[in-house]
Amino acid sequence: MSCYTYSTGSYIGKSPDYNNERLLNQIVFFIKALAAKYDGDPRIACIETGIIGHWGEHHVYYCESTQKIADTTWRTFFKTFSESFSKTQLAVRSPSHPGVSDYAKLGYYNDMLYSDSDDAYFRKMLNTNSVLWDRWKTAMITGEFAPGLQADFLSSCGTASVFSTYRERITEFHISSLLCSKAFSSGYDKEAVQKASDAMGYNFRVSSIKLSNSENKLNVSLVIKNTGIAPFYYAWPVQLALLADGSITQKYTSSWDITQVTAGGEKAFNFSQALPENMASGDCTVLLGVKNPMENGIPLTFANEEQDKDAEGWLTLGILSF
Repeated sequence: MSCYTYSTGSYIGKSPDYNNERLLNQIVFFIKALAAKYDGDPRIACIETGIIGHWGEHHVYYCESTQKIADTTWRTFFKTFSESFSKTQLAVRSPSHPGVSDYAKLGYYNDMLYSDSDDAYFRKMLNTNSVLWDRWKTAMITGEFAPGLQADFLSSCGTASVFSTYRERITEFHISSLLCSKAFSSGYDKEAVQKASDAMGYNFRVSSIKLSNSENKLNVSLVIKNTGIAPFYYAWPVQLALLADGSITQKYTSSWDITQVTAGGEKAFNFSQALPENMASGDCTVLLGVKNPMENGIPLTFANEEQDKDAEGWLTLGILSF
C-alpha cells in the first residue's frame, strides 16, 4: 500500500494513500462494526467522524501536492457513516467535502470556534452549498473552543461585550456543545462560565399548562417553547407522573417527541390516560420529566422555576384533586 512522506517545518511524518481500495475497505468495515456495537448507546452524545487525514482531521495539508483524497473516497466514507448510524449523532470536520451535503444525518465539528480566521474558513465551507447552513436543524453542531483563546475568554466572559461576541458566534453556527478544557481550571468566574455553557443548545420552557381529570382520565395539555439556538437531538422518553404524600404513585410514558420543539419555536402536546379505578381520592401533584436513558444519567430539565420544586428531575405542572 502506497504511503506519502511529508516534511514541512516541524511537521514530519507519513500519510497513507486513503484512496487505496484495501485501506478504504477496512475503513468501511470499521465504521460498520463501530455502528453495530455503539449506535444508539446513550453514553455517546456525538461521534466525530475522524479517521481520514492527518490526525484524523479530514485533511492531508502537509502532502497535498503529492496526495489528493478522491471525491469518490469521501463519498464512500460519508455514505457509510450516514447509513450505518441511524440513532447516534455524527459530526464532520469539513462540511464542504464531497458527500456531506447529501446526508442530513451529518452534523459538523468546528475545532477552532471563536477564532476569527478559523470561523471565517468554516463559514466559507458552509457557503459552498446552501443546504449546509440548515444542517443544524437535523444534526448536531459541536466542536472545540479555539485552544489558544480559551484562557482569555474565560477570564473575561463575564463582560457584556465579550459574551455578546461569543453569543453571536455560537448562534450563527447553532452550537450545541464545545470542548473547553480550561473551563475546568481554577480561578475563573464559575457563574460566568456556566452562563456561557447554558447559552449553547436548547433552552426549554413550558409556557402554558391545562390540567383536568374528567371522566376518570388524566388530561394534560401544554406548550413547550425552545428559546435556545438548537433543538434537542434525541427522542428521550417524555413522562408524566402523579405525586402524593411525597411519593410518585403513578408514572406514564407519553408519545411526545421532544426533538420536534424547534429552536426559536414552540409545540403543543396533549396527553390523556385512564386512571386506576382504585385510585385513592385526594390531591396529587402532576409532574413532567424527560428521562435520560443512560443509567444514572442527568435528566433533561426545563427553565421554569418549578423545575425540581417537588421532586428532583421533575417539573411541577400543578395540582389536581381526585
